[in-house]
Amino acid sequence: MRISSTIKKTIRSARLKQIRRLHFFITFLHRSPRMVSLMRTARKWYVPRKIFEHLVGYRRIFDSLAEARVVAARHLDASHDCLDNINRQISLSRSARPSDYPVLFHLGRVWPGVSSLFDLGGNVGNLFYSYSKYLRFPQDFVWTVYDIERTLELGRQLARERGEQRLRFTDDLRALDGHDVLLVSGSLHYFESPLPDVLRRFASKPSHVVINRIPMTTVKSVVTVQDSGAALFPCKTILRQELISGMEDVGYTLVDQWSVPELSVHIPFYPEYSVSQYSGLYFRLGSADQDRLAALRESDTMSEPAPDPGRSTA
Repeated sequence: MRISSTIKKTIRSARLKQIRRLHFFITFLHRSPRMVSLMRTARKWYVPRKIFEHLVGYRRIFDSLAEARVVAARHLDASHDCLDNINRQISLSRSARPSDYPVLFHLGRVWPGVSSLFDLGGNVGNLFYSYSKYLRFPQDFVWTVYDIERTLELGRQLARERGEQRLRFTDDLRALDGHDVLLVSGSLHYFESPLPDVLRRFASKPSHVVINRIPMTTVKSVVTVQDSGAALFPCKTILRQELISGMEDVGYTLVDQWSVPELSVHIPFYPEYSVSQYSGLYFRLGSADQDRLAALRESDTMSEPAPDPGRSTA
């Protein structure tokens, strides 16, 4: 007997509600050290672990992003190019969020010497529209958005409607070569390849790399699925020291880092792999010695006495 599409849709909807409610309940239990200890003990046994993994569906740990994508699609076949998600991102970027201000601070300091920016995973260019309220982008400035094709097409349409000539859109990562700034905001944890491996391919690397809103951990990098309500996003937590060391290996120096308390990822049954708050980092191409020398020169310049207007400087 065939099950009608209406019944299938009802079953899927009920299953989603069950997973989300269980996730909320178990996340609440994570507050109890005794319950956390019990979860860790139960995980060691095959049968309790398998039962639990079935109950939580996609809210668990996977061996790879590919596996997570397959499982997520069984429950809700909507991801980054989902129109509801794109509209949600546009809505969120209408004004700067708290975690945008460290990015704006660092971009503002280097802006006179910047003519191009590559926005990795930049959706429809929403951060361009948001940041343009705080930074003055010259007319010849180029902001290039890299994303998947369906999202890019919506971005091109939006740029045409707004008459915006400074935005470019591409699904070719090779277009990164030669840009002054690389901005990776809220997207690094969705990519398979580590960022240092991506940058290693280019002879002309960006002078500045700003990474924002990523789930960083000091324990172990794991793969899980985020649930925004409208869509499901397979992602991985990122090992902090591994990323920093990798960036140093390709010639970058960590200049600043900050926390993003408005975002978190909780993994039921695995509280030690959860991330209570996201992070941001700013890297500059060059050694720490070069940075210190540049800072010293800037300090010396600022401390020089102003010329006496009554004396000739000729």
